[in-house]
Amino acid sequence: TLDSMTELIKSYNIGPTGIVYLVSADGKIKLHPNQDKIDQVIDINEIKNGKIQTIEQQGESVIISSTPLKSLDWHLVAEIPAEELYSPINSAINKNIILGIVIALIGFVLVRILAKQIFKPIEHITQAVNALTQQDGNLTARLPIDGNNEISKLAIQFNLFLEQIHSMFTQVSHSANVVKSIAENVNSNIINASNLADNQSSSTQTVAAAVNEMEMTVQDISVNANGAYEV
Repeated sequence: TLDSMTELIKSYNIGPTGIVYLVSADGKIKLHPNQDKIDQVIDINEIKNGKIQTIEQQGESVIISSTPLKSLDWHLVAEIPAEELYSPINSAINKNIILGIVIALIGFVLVRILAKQIFKPIEHITQAVNALTQQDGNLTARLPIDGNNEISKLAIQFNLFLEQIHSMFTQVSHSANVVKSIAENVNSNIINASNLADNQSSSTQTVAAAVNEMEMTVQDISVNANGAYEV
């Protein structure tokens, strides 16, 4: 009956305050929870077949739409305040925004932590290499090894490289010392040979002087002998 349909319409709510009602094909309200609305006319063409319209009622925005009831040639109209309709959506959006901000902050913190873990060992290696250069290329210095990661492996390889260079320079230094020792021996032999030559020259000059003196003595004896013969 009409009364039962009216009670059914009154009992059916959309959200806390949303309502439904029936209108005829020409837009006249037939059944409405508020009896004062009956026989009022609305623009059904704007909300036919699921079209959505926003109207102002008593200072608030109301969303209105309808669907046809083909058996009666009427339309079932639904009204709900825009705030009630969009409140869950806005709440979900706000929650998603807050969640996104929280996730972004957590991600930022994690990125900072990971960046610190990644770049701090690199800074240590850079500082250690700078220390090597400031120590006039001290090849006995080594990079610190902390943990078991790619940076530590890099430090290990770099230390092995320094060890090889240090060993090579040690061998070169030893060879240079050997060459220096040989050169000093050769120089000493040259000096000894020079001294020996000087001594030999001095001896030769002494012998030559002695020979000259003997020759002069022989000449004196010869002159004296000739003088004695003539007497």
